[in-house]
Amino acid sequence: MQKPLSIRFKLFAAFGLVCLIAAGAILYSVTQVGSLSAMLQELYDGPLMSISHARSAQDNFSKTMYAVEHAIRLHGQLSADELGAIETSMNHFVSDMNVVRERMGTSANANDLINSVVADSENWFKAALAYIKPSTTGATQLTSPLVMVDQGREIASLLERLVEAAAAYGFNFRFEAARSASSLFDILLKVAAVILVFGMAFATLSRDQSTMLNNVFEGVYRTLEIIIAHANLLIPVLAFGMAAFPLDGQSIDELVNVAALAARKNKTNLLDPQLTKQRA
Repeated sequence: MQKPLSIRFKLFAAFGLVCLIAAGAILYSVTQVGSLSAMLQELYDGPLMSISHARSAQDNFSKTMYAVEHAIRLHGQLSADELGAIETSMNHFVSDMNVVRERMGTSANANDLINSVVADSENWFKAALAYIKPSTTGATQLTSPLVMVDQGREIASLLERLVEAAAAYGFNFRFEAARSASSLFDILLKVAAVILVFGMAFATLSRDQSTMLNNVFEGVYRTLEIIIAHANLLIPVLAFGMAAFPLDGQSIDELVNVAALAARKNKTNLLDPQLTKQRA
């Protein structure tokens, strides 16, 4: 007849299982902290860079647009420094748009908007250069100044939409990060509740329940014992595998002998009924 579980065994079993659950919760927390660290890096590489360069692109295009409108009022009579400033601002705009395309194009579903801004701005700037910097090779078809102004304002409106899209991308990223952190907190609370409920339930087991649980533990122990014993029979295979890659300072013959001795010992333990009876 199986003896009921003692109070000491109950305490050890409950404490051991609580430690296992706590260790699992700690490992889960560590992995989540790692994911949060990656999320912080993604926050900088994605939304922050997108918003910063979208604003910079908007500012550089505004400088270029106002400078072109000023040149239109002067009928293209600009100094070399003023013309260089326009080209510099436009180059900075193109560089910023490349960063925006890389950082938020696919993630924020803004590829169509970015492509539209880049294509329209290129055509607009070519027309503007043709007006304020006439070609010396011959006459070219010039765009009407009023049309150029309207096109510039339309591109500025598209850039405003792009900045709003970058801001929405950052907000959505923040929302997802907050939801992930909240999910982690909820899971840890559930784990703590499970630990508390299990400890209280295990401590209040009746005599019959303790006997039943003892039988379950005994069966699990015997099963694990048989599995480990059979796994030890695979040691010779492991030894021969190690023989293909010998360790420094160790003899292959010694590894094989030790493995064979361990295998014989485990086989004897499995076949010895007296030893099995003593364990029972």
